[in-house]
Amino acid sequence: MRLLIYEQWQDGHYYNYLEHIIPKVASIADEVIVCVTAQAYASDLFQRRFYGIIDLDNVTVSPELEVEDPRLPLRDRWRLLRKLYGTIALHKPDYVLVPSADGQHLVHGLLGLLSLGKKPANTPIEAIFHYNYGPGIKRVRDSVKGLLYRWSYLGSRWDYLNFVNAHYFDAAKVQGAPWVDKACLIPDPVLQPKPMTKAQARAMLGIPCSGKYIGFLGFLDGRNNIPQLLKAFTQARLTEDCRLLLAGRAPDDLWVFVNNHYRDYLESGRMIFINRFLSDTEVLEGYQALDVCCIPRLCFPGLSSLALKSIAARRPLLVHDFGWLGYMVKKFHLGHRCNMEKIDQFAAAIEQSVLAANDFSLSATAKRLLRFHSVNNFAEHIVYRMVSHFELPYEDKRLTWEWVTR
Repeated sequence: MRLLIYEQWQDGHYYNYLEHIIPKVASIADEVIVCVTAQAYASDLFQRRFYGIIDLDNVTVSPELEVEDPRLPLRDRWRLLRKLYGTIALHKPDYVLVPSADGQHLVHGLLGLLSLGKKPANTPIEAIFHYNYGPGIKRVRDSVKGLLYRWSYLGSRWDYLNFVNAHYFDAAKVQGAPWVDKACLIPDPVLQPKPMTKAQARAMLGIPCSGKYIGFLGFLDGRNNIPQLLKAFTQARLTEDCRLLLAGRAPDDLWVFVNNHYRDYLESGRMIFINRFLSDTEVLEGYQALDVCCIPRLCFPGLSSLALKSIAARRPLLVHDFGWLGYMVKKFHLGHRCNMEKIDQFAAAIEQSVLAANDFSLSATAKRLLRFHSVNNFAEHIVYRMVSHFELPYEDKRLTWEWVTR
């Protein structure tokens, strides 16, 4: 069997998926062709991350894809779809896996509704979707996007649809979406951190070991409303030993903003700002330095891999009560939710979450959630559709979403 893996994006969770997909499918398929961008393949990060993996005897990396605009205007989505189908025609695989199919799928599904743009004949395609607009949408533009995506899933002619957003998928099942029978909820793979005490994790990050910490580790870009978190933290009534930790690469304007408006907090040690790129290991293990993980993403509907890392570190979450984040925190009792758009509510939630942090522990259901999102379970879900399609002998070892929520 000849398998094609098509990944037009690079870095971040895209590499995380490929890193766990390639070895698993290579143990099943006779030949695996991995299509990536030339820029990705030439990077030191790619070569380090996939050292040994891309040297497997039955794995070939084809750096033939172009770098794409992540904003994806409609004309680019059409071109992405044509490029995918052209690549399939070139390599003639028996099966296709697209780990990041959101870019192509909108056009693909809408064309399917019109009985246009059919996929290559006799080529099963399995797709993974990361970005969905679920219940509770507030902004008009997101409502329009949500409607378009619902239509696209309805018109999809791809064989298997995989979602990582439990909030969206659970709602689709309740609503009886006609496409749900060929869809599945799969894990977002999360490594287990090396167990550390708070003091050990803080020493690893080079920060003071005493006191309580609420914070965020990851890219400190505009997706995460750091100014709102800063304002809420300074308004919260906290003891003097409670610190705010912000760790990760920050845009220059945020660094200037923090220095201009919160210098006293930085100088007193109440605020610690580590402005540099954090390795995957530092992020994964660094959450153990916190008492509370705060993810200040406002009106974001999708899954947060950083939230899953915090859960893996056995730390409570404080999130905006919206989308996947709000849904998961409520469903699995993972911490606190609030309306982060209102500073007084945000500040009060910070106070409550810090006070309750010492009593936090994962429920039995939350522990099953972690097992669901394990790397091994992700790999089992990835090969399940493929071996089932070809009726290959294989023991089904998946831990399913139904098993988590039983």
